[in-house]
Amino acid sequence: MIYILLFISFIIHAVTFIIIKQLIVKLDKPDQVRDQLSEQKKEIEELLAVYLVEMREENDRFIELVNDKVPDQQTYENDTVRQTKHESNENKTAETKINPAPYVDNNKQKASDENLKNDYKPPEINEQDTYEQSFAGEVLSLYSQGYTTDEIAQQLNRGKTEVELLVKFQQNK
Repeated sequence: MIYILLFISFIIHAVTFIIIKQLIVKLDKPDQVRDQLSEQKKEIEELLAVYLVEMREENDRFIELVNDKVPDQQTYENDTVRQTKHESNENKTAETKINPAPYVDNNKQKASDENLKNDYKPPEINEQDTYEQSFAGEVLSLYSQGYTTDEIAQQLNRGKTEVELLVKFQQNK
């Protein structure tokens, strides 16, 4: 009889230990989830910081480009205005030397001025815009071509986790 009671006691102890272990595992899961969430939060913050820096760089380049274009365009316009004024002054002086006081019909003069304005075409600037793909665009393009995240990171000289995050975010969308 004692053997039966000891056997039942061992079974009860084993069941109790199994239940206690399962409870411990359930209590540890929220801690693990919290740790994973904090890691993901850090990765997202890093990614957003990288995006912010990249956007600032692009904005700075854009501002420099705009600032470089605006003065060039203004000086170009000023030069063309000066040239047309200078040419018109030369034409007037030449006409006055040849014909001291010619009679000019105002209607014809207005029509010829309008024709000159309509005929004038500013020289075209043959400057092609350069197209640079963003970092995220390059990563997604290479990923869609079948490259692994390690290969993409090596090709673009960026971090592996950065590339993985971009791919994960795109897959979640």
